[in-house]
Amino acid sequence: MNFKNGDVFRWSYTDQKLKEKEDGNNGGTTYWCCSQIAIYEEGRLRDTYWSTGGNKTWTPEQAKKDLELTFLGNIYEYRRAHHSERVHYLDKDCLDLNHSNSTSGNFYIRKDAKKDVAKMKRIMQRNIDRLESDIEYKQRCIDSYSKQIESLTEDSHVFAENGVSEFD
Repeated sequence: MNFKNGDVFRWSYTDQKLKEKEDGNNGGTTYWCCSQIAIYEEGRLRDTYWSTGGNKTWTPEQAKKDLELTFLGNIYEYRRAHHSERVHYLDKDCLDLNHSNSTSGNFYIRKDAKKDVAKMKRIMQRNIDRLESDIEYKQRCIDSYSKQIESLTEDSHVFAENGVSEFD
């Protein structure tokens, strides 16, 4: 594998490296402070958890020996975007580098990507399906409350739905 500046990978340790690190017997610290997302720059692959890579950097030779790598793309072929733009583009054109130590602002869309109408239609249909499900649920709630209201006594227990005032 030839690395280029800006290449982005998901990474994990090889089985051999996990054995060396005594994975499972080290208190769960094998991937402590790791995003398991790495970017190749200036001769080193750097995990993105810390902006500097912290102690999680590898030369190409070390990476080939110790890591399982899944190529995600080259960051220079993408533009930074708001995550809400994902609904317009195919998944293959999106690169989400958010992780536990950097939970927003790390979403990218391939520079030459075009909006995909079929994807937008699928999203809109899922919106419709969700709203129809919500309507069905709300109607069941209305039906249930309508039945219960006639049999209320002082011993009954009621609660106010979210957003319903408890004051008269």
